[in-house]
Amino acid sequence: STDKSAEICKKYDCRVIRQNNNGVSFARNAGINAANGQWLWFVDADDTVEPNNICALLDLSLVNELDVLLFNYSDLSEDGENLNKGSSFDNSGIMNGIDFVDNTFGDSIVYHMGYPVRFLCRRDYLINKNIFFPENIRYGEDTVWMPKIILKANRIQSSHMIGYYYWHRKSSTCGQFDNIYPARTIIERCFCTSRLLFDFAAELSISKYSNVFCLAAKTMYINRLPLYLCRTTKDERKLFYKKISTLNINDIKRDMTLLTKLLIIPCVGKYLATIMAHFYKQIHE
Repeated sequence: STDKSAEICKKYDCRVIRQNNNGVSFARNAGINAANGQWLWFVDADDTVEPNNICALLDLSLVNELDVLLFNYSDLSEDGENLNKGSSFDNSGIMNGIDFVDNTFGDSIVYHMGYPVRFLCRRDYLINKNIFFPENIRYGEDTVWMPKIILKANRIQSSHMIGYYYWHRKSSTCGQFDNIYPARTIIERCFCTSRLLFDFAAELSISKYSNVFCLAAKTMYINRLPLYLCRTTKDERKLFYKKISTLNINDIKRDMTLLTKLLIIPCVGKYLATIMAHFYKQIHE
């Protein structure tokens, strides 16, 4: 950290874990493994929490013996304006993960969960279910993590209370990609994240939400890839085509086979064929 976070933590007698900066997934997973407490809350250093509701949210989790509690947050601009971007929860009953999704998100689960900061998670639930953040990507790591902890839960509940303030800053990890997308980010968002969604869809083979995650993976390829390639520089596009040659060709073939079953619009298939032609050209050069 370069913002003196470690020094600030020491003032409050916090336990500090020092490691190389390998992204938020490494940091969060280190926290999961090292934590002594029963409950985990993944907060970001540049945001703020609602102190008046922390105890109430924790009490609700303890009294109802939950695996996961979801609550509301506010999206704020750097000037403090409420952007109202996040979906909001009402008070729900205690359910298992599938029933909770049925009653709360439905087929839009992948797109309306918000961020990990709105989850209180029981640590032994994450450990026992082996639910960790994927460490092979730096951006989009929460796309599978969030639905996974919801759908695997035996006892989950939502609260209408606001517990967190998410500040949208241009200097943040998300904000820095508003204008130009680096090649690595394009690959992680489209190829790596979509593969995680495909794998999770296979894991949910007996669940009605398996197709939902396949379609979400398709969206990563079809909708986001052209957007990101348009919002980057010529040099980054060249680097993108160079970097995808390092991806596992068998994984890409598998992904494309799954996508072919889902594709309906011919022009989309033609576009993907063009992208993959670049990929195979790089592979065989």
